[in-house]
Amino acid sequence: MKILVLNASPKGPNPPPCTRRSICRRCTPSIPSLSCRWASAAYEKDFAPVRTALEEARMFFDQLVFSCAHGPFVAPSPRAPRRDTPVYRPVLPAAAKTRDRDVVIVTNCADDDENLAGMIADFRAALPCESRVVNIRQFPFDGGCLGCFGCAITGKCVYKDGFDDFLRNTIQSADGFVYAFTISDHYTHSSFKCFDDRQFCNGHRTVTHGKPIAYLISGDYRYESNLQMIVEGRAEVGGNYLCGVATDEGDTTAALEGLAENLTFAMDHSLRRPAGLPRPRGFPGGAEVQSGALRLQPFCPQHQALLRHRRLHRLRPVRPRLSGRHHPAG
Repeated sequence: MKILVLNASPKGPNPPPCTRRSICRRCTPSIPSLSCRWASAAYEKDFAPVRTALEEARMFFDQLVFSCAHGPFVAPSPRAPRRDTPVYRPVLPAAAKTRDRDVVIVTNCADDDENLAGMIADFRAALPCESRVVNIRQFPFDGGCLGCFGCAITGKCVYKDGFDDFLRNTIQSADGFVYAFTISDHYTHSSFKCFDDRQFCNGHRTVTHGKPIAYLISGDYRYESNLQMIVEGRAEVGGNYLCGVATDEGDTTAALEGLAENLTFAMDHSLRRPAGLPRPRGFPGGAEVQSGALRLQPFCPQHQALLRHRRLHRLRPVRPRLSGRHHPAG
């Protein structure tokens, strides 16, 4: 077997600097190569993918410098101006509860948050169906999601605080979902983050697929671009119809009435996505991200039973395939 040996540069003065973008020690110190003046064609062929990646990185940096110099970049959202927001007081009369629907309002409203409490009260009054309020701030969470994937196998969370049963029986059994919170530190209280993480106990199963959702948000929502992406991404990944977001930045009463009408219409017609509208820009391809959860299906008990039924549960070990190039040991 012939072994290609690349000799180091001959003794004498150092060669002139590299004048082309190639793989060499001086151009890329992290790659153990030789001066490109004596690099062989075989060596260049072996590191062609690395050279392509370096060229793409250089092109990206050049484009970044050009964008900074000429301005074709997206400017960050301006800081929300200071404003005195009056406390919202409920003013809407209670509508007749004529529809046989169940709407759950998931919130983390604090005891002293009168503004959000007033928005929730008026929204419930505008709904033509019964509604329930679930304050997750009062739930005794034992901790956040550990990412152990135990729920993907057993369907039960490793925590013993009963959140998985609470989620499925109290919240996910409703016909429509409304999330209500106050913006704090560009998001909301940490209890909502814990609530989002612990929903992984479903094992990436979109159990609420097709059900409409809506938001009641107190704060400067128009200036929170990252929060807007989270709201749109939650609906896209979960396969839910986003009815809208009602805030207290303008005419709060009209926003609450309109959102109640949109949610009722979505539940009556089983809407999945606004007609004629593409996926949200802020979270493109969210459904495709959720499709990656299909890889978790072999861990589910139902899928294992199906494999046993079809006699496909015997997996053969996969041998690693060599690339064809054998490198000498040592």
